[in-house]
Amino acid sequence: MASHFVALSDIHLGYDNAVLNDHGAQERLAGEIAKLCEGETDRLILNGDAFEACVPRGAGTYDPAGFTPFVASCARGFFEAILTNINVESLIIVWGNHDYALWKRLAAACGVPTFTNLTKGDILLQHDGQDLPGSTAFLDDLIGPGRLNFSRIRSAYPNYILGRYWPYLAFHHGHYLDDLVIGQDSEAKYIGLRALTGVGRPSVNVNDDETVKSIHDKTEAFIAATWEYNSKARELEWAMIRRLQTQPSQCSYFPVDKAPAELPVATVEPFGGDLGKNVLWYANVLMADDTTPAPLGRPDDPSYLFVGHDHRGGFKHLVGMDGRPWQVVNTGGWTNDGGGPHVHGHVTLWTKNEDTPSVHCISV
Repeated sequence: MASHFVALSDIHLGYDNAVLNDHGAQERLAGEIAKLCEGETDRLILNGDAFEACVPRGAGTYDPAGFTPFVASCARGFFEAILTNINVESLIIVWGNHDYALWKRLAAACGVPTFTNLTKGDILLQHDGQDLPGSTAFLDDLIGPGRLNFSRIRSAYPNYILGRYWPYLAFHHGHYLDDLVIGQDSEAKYIGLRALTGVGRPSVNVNDDETVKSIHDKTEAFIAATWEYNSKARELEWAMIRRLQTQPSQCSYFPVDKAPAELPVATVEPFGGDLGKNVLWYANVLMADDTTPAPLGRPDDPSYLFVGHDHRGGFKHLVGMDGRPWQVVNTGGWTNDGGGPHVHGHVTLWTKNEDTPSVHCISV
């Protein structure tokens, strides 16, 4: 009973508070996933923010040439643990806001635009154990020799579309759903960011006709300015966060005084904040976009949109403007920003012959 796919997001390998920087935690997670999928899966999907490329371990220690050796070390350990415990056919990396700069670096090395053709949905980086031109150094840095154990490695941005017949599955990290990134936040924030970066409010209109490409074009400059390695905005923001880390945080979505052993195996949490009110808008954009493969088959069955970004795990049922039902599944996350015994995170699994995916809260 192997799985169709295993999906994780927001693991932030190399970030100060990433749970999965620790090799022991990586091994324990891989072992738990192996139990869930009985040791094999068609696809391992990293749904954004897999690698920390914008938050320095110490404020002001950005590496303009690429990710730091610490990020690379954590990433290699993660893939080693996964491949030691699980037979994975394909690896799919969907890029998020925190590893967006890595996507730009990879795209430049492979000679592809930073907005992929959604008719294809992704870029093939390795096929049958052979690195494709431009990807070797990048894959070796982040994955190491173990990359040859994957039959295929794919890179996708901003979406990864899996299949055209029901169930129709779309993966997007979630930063196009974030009020700040799509220009729907308060003017005060954009005034401050404009002073630091020279880039103002993105002009996305959530009440007007937009395509995935138009959203990308309108927000790319903003994303690059606020999440690149040398972004002054990020440096100052994270210096401030570190000064305030002794104060209670709202970033932990489980009570910090609750022992990991008491957490349920599977959790269903409501969506909240920016992600909740924009996710249906984005689902409708996907369906209306000419470059998105149209789903075929039974229109009464739900389509699925997998997102992360706000580090929660759970489901939400939505109905699109055209009446098509959607299940939104949150695939994140794995950071301990709230302090306390936060040594757990979420894994999304779709087991073959099952009707729906499941979200598991796993302690490591």
